Amino acid sequence: MPNPKPRQTEEFKAKRFQQLGENYGELADKNTCVRLPKAEHEAISALGKGKTPWLRRVLVEAARRELMSSTTEDIDPSQSTDEP
Repeated sequence: MPNPKPRQTEEFKAKRFQQLGENYGELADKNTCVRLPKAEHEAISALGKGKTPWLRRVLVEAARRELMSSTTEDIDPSQSTDEP
């Protein structure tokens, strides 16, 4: 039978969802999700608990470098180096 009056202290609430890795600022309310090719997915999944901090770091660095830099006008998405 579930506890009808659960008691959650402020200390408990503060420890529930702790951000892993570096703090890059306030997190967005929504997740960013993508499907990856199998090989890359397996390599990233092999990071275990280090997966989230690694993905956050790589995505933040890429967004800042490619999307938020002062030379944003120079970026042409049709010139992508990604292979099909």
